Amino acid sequence: MENGGKMVDGAIIGYGAVGQAVAKAFGIEKYFDLKGSTATLNECAESQFIFICLPTPTVNGEQDRQAIVDIVKQLSQISKTPIIVIRSTVLPGTADYLSKFGMEIVSNPEFGSEDTMEEDIKRPLMVVVGGRNKQVAKAVYNLYAKQRCPKLLTDPVTAETIKYAFNAWFGVKVTYGNLLYDICQSNGGDYEAIKEMFEKHPWVGRNHWEIWHKGYRGFDGRCLPKDIRAFLTYKDNILLKSVILMNEENLRKKDEE
Repeated sequence: MENGGKMVDGAIIGYGAVGQAVAKAFGIEKYFDLKGSTATLNECAESQFIFICLPTPTVNGEQDRQAIVDIVKQLSQISKTPIIVIRSTVLPGTADYLSKFGMEIVSNPEFGSEDTMEEDIKRPLMVVVGGRNKQVAKAVYNLYAKQRCPKLLTDPVTAETIKYAFNAWFGVKVTYGNLLYDICQSNGGDYEAIKEMFEKHPWVGRNHWEIWHKGYRGFDGRCLPKDIRAFLTYKDNILLKSVILMNEENLRKKDEE
């Protein structure tokens, strides 16, 4: 991706799968990570855009965003000039909270898959940018000017909520598919036939209907379980509670079939 014919003047904080993909997509060489860096925080603070790609684990149902809070606080003590672009998955209200350090904060969640992160970041299926300062948010939005995909310029809370809306919905779909599979197992129905019709119908879609994925049932991995649990803590509701309980049951079925 390019910005007006020039590579993006940016730096990456957190050089995991997302950070590496963002760096490659925008041609960014400066990154800061506890496991190894090409630049100091002071050098990163000289950039126009600083992309925060730090992990946000869920611990006892609560999202741990302290690493992001700490790094933004440190950056604010160096320079308040850079635009901070949050690419990490953070609960609604995080960007507004971080703005108390006096920096321009923009939420720009990624929608990549663990297995195809680099391609998903380079050629996104959708772009969401949220910021209180519309001029600043527009500057981030313009980084994606050449991307031919749906794009949304909005407020940070909406941008942050969209990320969780998608991940929670994916978890619901996987859980519903497993429920239908179990029903077919008991009544003699053909789940594969149902799955085929789901995949062909434009209102339903082709993803998340595979019952066995990487050797297990239900959803697992680094993203969906932690994000759905964090979203449930953020806004308690019976639907996500049921999804989590049913998914735990599905994961246990790995050794039963």
